[in-house]
Amino acid sequence: MEHGSYAQTNLQLLNQLRAAGWSPTDVVLVHNAYEWALPLFSAQFRPSGKPFLAHLVGTASILACHGARPEVVAAGMVHASYAQGDWGDGSGGARTTDRSTALHAALGSGVEDLVSRYTALRWNPESVARIRGQAADLAPADADVVLMRLANLLEDYLDLGMAYCDKGKKTTHDQVVLDDAVGLARGLGAPALADELRQAVDRNAEVDLPPHLRRRASSSATVAPRSHRLRPRLAARDRARAARRRLANVLGR
Repeated sequence: MEHGSYAQTNLQLLNQLRAAGWSPTDVVLVHNAYEWALPLFSAQFRPSGKPFLAHLVGTASILACHGARPEVVAAGMVHASYAQGDWGDGSGGARTTDRSTALHAALGSGVEDLVSRYTALRWNPESVARIRGQAADLAPADADVVLMRLANLLEDYLDLGMAYCDKGKKTTHDQVVLDDAVGLARGLGAPALADELRQAVDRNAEVDLPPHLRRRASSSATVAPRSHRLRPRLAARDRARAARRRLANVLGR
């Protein structure tokens, strides 16, 4: 699939998989993954302002286009569940026993294991360089998780996504990661993905957008409906934390 034609909605993705000859069982697995992601990300947005759900669908679409097996595509759909999903339990971005049990029950042990591995994967200049050097020897599950990470990275750069937010500002740290990520994709035997990633990164670097179109955001955020209210218990916890921080600041002076 060429740049710009990756799915961005659940319907586009399902049509993509059916057109590719996926079995009904495998298509249903990805459909279920989307349904699982809905309550976790319905109010979440990427730094560019793009709905998080569209990012998840796009990541899954990229994985499917590059030959990932169904469990990996489903895991790509829910890859950020532990780190950034809104579980409403006050546990922040973490994998907990309750969360892993719920994901396992909904999508199976294979998907849960991949999401768990994805959450634990470090992604910085040192780790990416190390993984790149080991690409040919990675265990299958580890290779699948790295492929998920590369698909996530490409999806962020599609449609000039990084040019529309502060997260896309170039730093030496980011450029080292990107260069090694392109090499890593080649090392995994995915040259087409490597070429797409390089082209997408270059397009983001070359575009000259009016400053007022760039969002002053470098991370995903929740934009809840006006009717949204934090649970009383969690609201009280947050107020208590803020009070403790204020007290610590006073005592530290």
